[in-house]
Amino acid sequence: MKFPVELRILLLVVVSCGFYTYVGQLVPQKEVLPPAEVEISQDISSDEMVAIGEEIAAGKGLCLTCHTIG
Repeated sequence: MKFPVELRILLLVVVSCGFYTYVGQLVPQKEVLPPAEVEISQDISSDEMVAIGEEIAAGKGLCLTCHTIG
């Protein structure tokens, strides 16, 4: 029994989509939580400001994703 070309193409598409959906569900998902709130007061030292800035640039700000040195 021979199936029409359109039906075979449709079957191939449905089976391929089903396979990729199945494989995609096997991949473990990563849980991403929001970063902790950073409190900045008026009476902190320069070293503390630098540490907070580095934490924001490398963490929540994602600045170092594009803006790298070197």
